Amino acid sequence: MFGTVSRPTAAAIAAGAAFTHLDPSAIAGIIVGAPTALAFSAARTAARAATTSMSRSRPPLW
Repeated sequence: MFGTVSRPTAAAIAAGAAFTHLDPSAIAGIIVGAPTALAFSAARTAARAATTSMSRSRPPLW
């Protein structure tokens, strides 16, 4: 769960540090890109948690 929040945040900070003279398009890219990455990462994490919980509720097939 920590990686879900920290990775997009770290990416936004690194992207901001990479630009010495921020222009409006770079700022807009960071503002839009970081939450978008967080949303996709959260959706992937939720899907993995759901499939894991469903697979553990069934008895083994052997």
